Amino acid sequence: MSLTIHAINTGWIGSFQNRLTNCRMDGVKVMTPSLCWLITGGERKVLVDTGMCDTERANKWHHAGSKQEPGEAVHEQLGKFGLKASDIDVIIFTHLHWDHVQNLQQFPDAELICHEKEWQFAMAPIPSYWHSYEHPIIGAVPPFQGREFQLLKGDAEHRILPGISAFFTPGHSPGSMSVAVETADGPYVIAGDAVMTYDNLRGDPAKRQKFLPIGRYTDIFQVFDSLERILDRAGGVMEHVLPGHDATIVGQKWPR
Repeated sequence: MSLTIHAINTGWIGSFQNRLTNCRMDGVKVMTPSLCWLITGGERKVLVDTGMCDTERANKWHHAGSKQEPGEAVHEQLGKFGLKASDIDVIIFTHLHWDHVQNLQQFPDAELICHEKEWQFAMAPIPSYWHSYEHPIIGAVPPFQGREFQLLKGDAEHRILPGISAFFTPGHSPGSMSVAVETADGPYVIAGDAVMTYDNLRGDPAKRQKFLPIGRYTDIFQVFDSLERILDRAGGVMEHVLPGHDATIVGQKWPR
């Protein structure tokens, strides 16, 4: 069995650099990709996250200046890989923020997996996260409303399928997970937003900081622990970590 990971960009989010890299370039506006991932070559077809919504919804509820071009929604891109939405068997969610969970109505029969703590927080987020989870209190209907999830528990690594496992990497959100994929080139880790860009892993050598933490988090101590755990699970190879919003990996696949 030889697993392959494909990066699918579902649109561009207008945001600020300091959401990606804490306290760096405060106030600088950037456009970042909203990535999700297709894993092929195994016994079942797997997505990790489903990406962002259409332009109107993204601008109404989330970040002004965001855009999704026609054909960029995740289900519209599966044809590039010879697939239809109905071919997807399993969707693993790194977390349930708006830019990782859209278009679930296109996958009515897929098995959905997330961490129990993420599900619990998504059902009752604190006010500053109402928009992140499209909580009904703001007038939105979250894509996952009415769907059943397999909820993973604890911080042990969970084997999902041969060569694919999920492990707990909280900090960005209370129940964030990362997904480890064993490939012919060694292990890769799909990190969700526990790692937003490679700058988080490059750190700040001038300040003797191994990591440069993400700028959007619920627990900064967990952020550092999760960065360490992710890099270790990727065999210590930074390039084997796949961040959630890094433009340099749009359209790529692994192994290359």
